[in-house]
Amino acid sequence: MAYRTSRSQNSAVSPFSNNAIAGQLHLAEGTVRNYLSNAMRKTQTQTRHEAARYAREHDWL
Repeated sequence: MAYRTSRSQNSAVSPFSNNAIAGQLHLAEGTVRNYLSNAMRKTQTQTRHEAARYAREHDWL
């Protein structure tokens, strides 16, 4: 579980496209999109930028 959480956090703060993130993490693009959507839903943020700010403010990064 921690491994997946780490991947979700890394993908949320990346300035790269979902496809580029998927390639780096050896995941399907849809998986990255789902991780980002779940992370934004759980943090009640609307954008990738807001999610990254939330992660930094809560010392997740």
